[in-house]
Amino acid sequence: MDIFLEVVGYENFPNAISNTGLQAEYNKALCACDMAVFLVFSKVGTFTNQEFDAAMAAFKNKQSPQIWTYFKNEALYPESIREEDIRSLFAFKKKLKDLMHYRTAYNNIDHLKYQFKVELDHKYPSLFAPAPEKHAEEEGPKSEIVDTASKRAYNEVLSFRLFEAIRDKNDRAKELFEIAEMNEILWQHDVAYRKEAKAIIASAYGVLGVQLRKLMAIGAQDNAVENSHTANENQKNYIIICHLTALRAIQLLCFAMLSKLWDEKSKGYLYEAAQVDLVRRFFNTPVEMPLAGYKKLLLTLLAMFDEKQLDYPMIELKNFMVNMQPGSAFITACDSLNAMSRSAYSEEDCKEAENSLTVMLEHLSFLTNYTMESIKNVEYFGLRNIKQYYVHNYTALGCDENTTIDLSKQQDAPLNTYAVLLKNTKIAYQPKLNLFPFIIDANALAAEKGAKIYFYSSTSADGSLKYSFWEDRENVIAITQSPAGGAADVGGAKFNASRSLDVLTLFEDAQRAITGTEQQPL
Repeated sequence: MDIFLEVVGYENFPNAISNTGLQAEYNKALCACDMAVFLVFSKVGTFTNQEFDAAMAAFKNKQSPQIWTYFKNEALYPESIREEDIRSLFAFKKKLKDLMHYRTAYNNIDHLKYQFKVELDHKYPSLFAPAPEKHAEEEGPKSEIVDTASKRAYNEVLSFRLFEAIRDKNDRAKELFEIAEMNEILWQHDVAYRKEAKAIIASAYGVLGVQLRKLMAIGAQDNAVENSHTANENQKNYIIICHLTALRAIQLLCFAMLSKLWDEKSKGYLYEAAQVDLVRRFFNTPVEMPLAGYKKLLLTLLAMFDEKQLDYPMIELKNFMVNMQPGSAFITACDSLNAMSRSAYSEEDCKEAENSLTVMLEHLSFLTNYTMESIKNVEYFGLRNIKQYYVHNYTALGCDENTTIDLSKQQDAPLNTYAVLLKNTKIAYQPKLNLFPFIIDANALAAEKGAKIYFYSSTSADGSLKYSFWEDRENVIAITQSPAGGAADVGGAKFNASRSLDVLTLFEDAQRAITGTEQQPL
């Protein structure tokens, strides 16, 4: 069946006086449409509100028109901002929130056109993809086939918006965009450019890139899958990985801020009792905190840094508090992912998860400025009449890095062995931040090659610490205090007593320095 789209705009209506008023004519025509698209920028006027309300009333009555809302991301000049305009924007956003509608943002006209085309692909696939021809030899009994023509494309929104978010921050992304522009190609419409863009995104987000690469792989699998059971399993895995990526991102921010607070212990700052109590609960949680818990921890840590005017471990966090306000796009996306805890998932759930993760990582695009590495050991060289130096043996961490290979570099200063370091690559001479023992490398503790990274998960009643594997929350190891001279078997890796004790001792010291209390079960 052929589908034709007719654009209905008020510019095409006559300006002659109407018995009911021209706006009533516009509303009537709008309600007769199949689709309604509302574009919002600096304000939402009275007539736009009327049109939206009319469209919603018609939709509730007859499921038509289908309604889309797009908000433009662009700075406003202060002199052009009016209080009543801002109020109208917040009122409209509240109206959408009350309708449980997830609004969509766009950066420019190409971004808008691309996003709406993706929507049309989902709703009217035959508009852009011809129906497959049937051949005689295909008749007869068949295994269950998934109609790929009607399936949504995974990662299209994620890859487009994240690439747009990082293209001015990441050299590879900037170069790819400029080459595409030189060749008069819209990168998002070209298969080869899209593939390269996805690889750049996974690489740019460092340790989070491991999860992003998995999301890209699931999208590729689902486009080719023929078994409905496999398709459903892919949907479930897709949402699980979206949630884990968001969790690891927030954990990374929290661990960086906790490490910085720990370093500031000599300044003797006193924090509010409620803030200290929440941090103490993090150190003593008997089960891994969910995304909602880390959201509250991040909000608390940001407040502690702001109130004491501390230097942030990531300079981009200095103004991040605005994104933590109730109802903000970042918090809405975080809450959406946190709420996904079902056993079965639909394509709509996948779409919601993709959109939510996209919003979160757009706000965290500054992570592309940072790299991480795990220090395996440090060797000292001080031969006579030769300049003294240290050799750091380490493993680079990230999607592009081979975490099975150990590297080395010459440095002028010593460093803690087993350290997991975070470094801003855009600021010269900025000290690296040590995230140990909130993040540990099990291979470094076991004196094995390569890296196997674990994030702090929980604290047991006996004082042992549990860590979950960065790629799989179900893969958990426990760090316990071994008998003197003995070795602990942790997930198949042998840690000697001193290395396990280092983890436990430093974790307890971090809690004491930040909260002023010893480790204790809740």
